[in-house]
Amino acid sequence: MHPSAKHDEGSAVTGFALVTPLLIAVFIGLIVVASVVRHRVVLSAAASSGVRVASAYGASDTQGHLVAKQILQAHGYDPKGTRIAISHPVVNGVHLVQVVVSDGLHVPWLNRDFTLTQTSRAVDEESLL
Repeated sequence: MHPSAKHDEGSAVTGFALVTPLLIAVFIGLIVVASVVRHRVVLSAAASSGVRVASAYGASDTQGHLVAKQILQAHGYDPKGTRIAISHPVVNGVHLVQVVVSDGLHVPWLNRDFTLTQTSRAVDEESLL
């Protein structure tokens, strides 16, 4: 065996020992980011579905609230811990329906709690008549 081959093996092990923690940190970071993005997408889907139903002609806020809850439940979220607020703002003379869905997210790797909020608006169809 050539003397430099032994030295190269030690370099490979040292390089692996130095790079592995960085790769693990990047992998954990990707998992955390994917979790936050998934959470936001589900909240956005709940808000947009809720506002779509609540703004329809002849529909009520209760129906929009129920649809938003169903979206959350379908994705495995506990709707009791999620805040769903429906309001009717008027912007530039246009009557809108607005649904705001807020939920907390605990990131165990950071040991922190975050609040994510998604808002969706639609024109109130009853105001168009």
